[in-house]
Amino acid sequence: MFYLPQAILTWAAAVYLIEWKRIRKLFVYGASAAFLCSVQDRFGLMYHLWEYRDTGPVDRHIEISILIGLSAAPLFGIYFVQGLRQGSQVPVWRIVGITAVALLPETIGLYTGRIVYGGWWNYGWSVLAHLLLWLGFCALHRWLDEA
Repeated sequence: MFYLPQAILTWAAAVYLIEWKRIRKLFVYGASAAFLCSVQDRFGLMYHLWEYRDTGPVDRHIEISILIGLSAAPLFGIYFVQGLRQGSQVPVWRIVGITAVALLPETIGLYTGRIVYGGWWNYGWSVLAHLLLWLGFCALHRWLDEA
């Protein structure tokens, strides 16, 4: 088992790291992250760019994708945005830090065979995908915060 314990640990950490008093305002970012995770995974599955592998109760690619979409994706999205402030510059170090933490399971998954790349996908594309995601959230936050 690789992904289920990660999901449980992510939710346990979220109890302390997420500002739950602000969840009504931050929910849109969690929902957006879950949706984007689904779209990205659908794209990856459709073009055989990567495959999740595991053992235990959650062992098929689609199940793992749903698990990630209901744990890491929304919680990381919320955590990232809760640190943004109105009118501030793009938080480069926050983006770098959250990208590094978010890619840690992927890095371990690559070396343990829990994630297998196919086609033209590689680790660099995963890093770029995360960077674009966080920049998109900065833009969405700026747009929604000004409204």
